[in-house]
Formats: sequence, structure tokens, C-alpha cells
Amino acid sequence: MKLSRKLSNVHKYFYKSGEKKFNVCLGIRINKVFSDSELIEALLKIQKKHYLLGARVEKNGDNDPEFVIDSLVPNIPLRRIEWKQEDTWKLEVEKELLTPFDGKKGPLIRLLSISGAEVSDLIFTCYHGICDAQSLVIIMSELLTLLDNKDAEIGKYPMYDHLADFSPVVTSKAIIKGFVLKLIIGTVSLITKLKNSNKKEEELISSTGVLYWTIPPQQTMRLLKACKDKGVTVNSALLTAFARANASVLGDGETPQTSTNAVNMRSYLPKLKKDVFDVIVSTVTVKIDSKIESDFWETASKVNKVFKEQTEKEKMKDTVTFFNKFMSSDDLVNISRYNKGDNSFEVSNMGRLQIPEKYETFDVEKSLGFLANQPWVSSNVLFFSTFKNEMSIIHTCNKKVINDKKMEAIRDISRQQLENACK
Repeated sequence: MKLSRKLSNVHKYFYKSGEKKFNVCLGIRINKVFSDSELIEALLKIQKKHYLLGARVEKNGDNDPEFVIDSLVPNIPLRRIEWKQEDTWKLEVEKELLTPFDGKKGPLIRLLSISGAEVSDLIFTCYHGICDAQSLVIIMSELLTLLDNKDAEIGKYPMYDHLADFSPVVTSKAIIKGFVLKLIIGTVSLITKLKNSNKKEEELISSTGVLYWTIPPQQTMRLLKACKDKGVTVNSALLTAFARANASVLGDGETPQTSTNAVNMRSYLPKLKKDVFDVIVSTVTVKIDSKIESDFWETASKVNKVFKEQTEKEKMKDTVTFFNKFMSSDDLVNISRYNKGDNSFEVSNMGRLQIPEKYETFDVEKSLGFLANQPWVSSNVLFFSTFKNEMSIIHTCNKKVINDKKMEAIRDISRQQLENACK
């Protein structure tokens, strides 16, 4: 039986941003090695539950891309390599990010197992056009559950046509706001496209730079305590530190920085099951004072206030409406692909990973973090996640705009800002 589902505006955004270039990865390390047959059996159950894991992309009679789910889509591929050294996974993740999926054939996901004598690094790589960070956490948790107990139940849910089915009722205010935003974004898109009309994409986009670092548990706990004492979120403190570092290294140290932050929309769609695998994410934008001489916690408090206002429930309902009803994927792709964005960065903060540390037959030793490969000129993205009280920070960027030395400088300044703030 062949089933099809149209791509939403959000899906089209990722599809048109880079059909073969836009991958995401999530990895963990466990203290046990599983056979190929055990991994494949677990993957089959996960693929059966989440229909987008059995999908391919095909253009219909109107030349619009749509998801097709049928028996022609193969099982989720498994690749196994030998553990050679502690950071073997870093080299492999960068390969995975740059290895495209065959969208016409599917599936748009694969698993890598890096196996040693008594340890395994398990890394899911997925095409961003069908999943967000939380979706990868969901299937990683399901994989570990099934490896621990192959007879475990992981549930199921029916196929749906569109996330708009779960969206709030469209109000007249949201409609007016949607049309205004559509006009503004369309104008910016046209200007950006005209400025770059004589440039080839490969001239603008070089290669992806990746820098991994962590905040050790003791320092992470100190940061958590300081944020609690000051009444701000950890995210607000992180944004403040990185805004200062970004401005110091890439700008004049004075110009306010703009942070675009991914927001998991599941909590704003109460009718949607929490274990659905899809792209269920939106963004909020915050302007941040980047002056290092300004009081750190005063700036963080302002960021905290704005972020709280931006993610207020009624405003997020309008955001859901805009993305589902009014957003032009072509306009946003033009802005993302060609805008240089010297005074801006993006953030995906997953917080504490919702993955158990201990199972009956093995322990999860560490998280390898989450990251994405964004095929944009302005790519300057920070991925935060915390597991076992250790914060993982992964910085990715377009190396034509931000080279390795600049990335390291941003890391050093932001680390120092956080350490000074917690004294």
C-alpha cells in the first residue's frame, strides 16, 4: 500500500535549503556492544512506529514534493566501524553530516555503531527535513529501551496529514500578523536575492567548521546555582556569554547581537503525542547587549525577560499559525542561504537530555551531543545539551566566514565570561 503526505511549509524550508546537505546527528556512548542483528531488530520496530522513517520524497503531478510511504523504502541502514581512539566518533560525525541521503529512495535516516571491546558509540544521522533534535532523542531512547529489552513496548500513533491539524484555532489577530510578517520577510528576501544574484552558491558557502567542548560537571553545577540565585535561566546566561564573545571576535564589541533560538513546539500543541517523530520546532529572536563592560547578570536578566515574553503561550500560538499558514519557504530560504549575518548566531539548547543513565543490562556513559550541518552563508550555530551534569557545547559555522582561530577565540571568551560570572 502506498501512502503520501504533503510537505508542510517547515518541511519545504529544509527541503529547499539543501535537499542533500542538511543533516543532523545525535550520539551517545554505552558500556556494551550489540550485534548487527540486535541493532537491526530494534531499528525495524522503531521504523515501523514512526512512518516518516519509512518515507521517501517524490514530486507529484503538480511538481510539489511529498512524502511517500510504501514497501519500496528500505530498512534503516546500519554501518559498523571499529573503535580506534577516543575521538573516532568526531571524525565519523563530520563524515555523516556531509554524506547526503537519497531522498527519492529513502529512508532519510541511518545508524552508525562504533564498536570497541566493551563500549559502543551509537550515532543517528537524519535528514533535518523530517526531524528536529527532540525527535532524535525520542528514537535514541527507544533504541536503548529495545536493546535493553527486545520485547519492550514503544507505542504507536496514527499517520496524520499535517501539523496544522494540531494547531490552535486561527484568530483574526494571527491572520493580520501573518500577512504583515509575510510582507516583511518577502521584501527582505527579494533584497537579499538581488544582492547575491550574480554569485554562485559554492562561492558563498565554503565548508563546515565544527568545534567541540564541554563544561565539566562541577562547573556546570556552579553555573546552575548562579543562574538559580540570580533568577534567570541557564539559556539566558549562555546567550549573554556567547553574544559578548561573538561581538568581540566578529564585530566591534559594541553592536548588539541577534540570537535566533530553536523552540520545541510540542508543549504548545497539546493534542499532539509527545513521542511523535517530525519537525516540530519554531524560533524566537532575541537582541542582546554585547558590551563586555556591561553587568553580566543584568544583561542576562534582560535576555531572560525578552525570551519569556517571546515564548508566552498566546504568542507561540500565532507563531504556529504563521509557520503553517503564511510562511513562504522560498523567502526564508533566500534569507538563510545568502545573508552573511556577522552580528548574529543561532542556538539549539536541548537542556538535559531525556535519556536514562542506567538500564538493566548497560549504562549510558556519556552524550556525544547533537549538531546539524547548515548549508548557509550565515551558519554560526551553537548546540547545547547536558547529560550527567556535563554540558556539551558544539559550535558549527561556515568556515568562509568564521575560521578555526575565530571559533577557538569565541570559545575562550565565552568560557571566561561564564567562569567570571559564577565567581
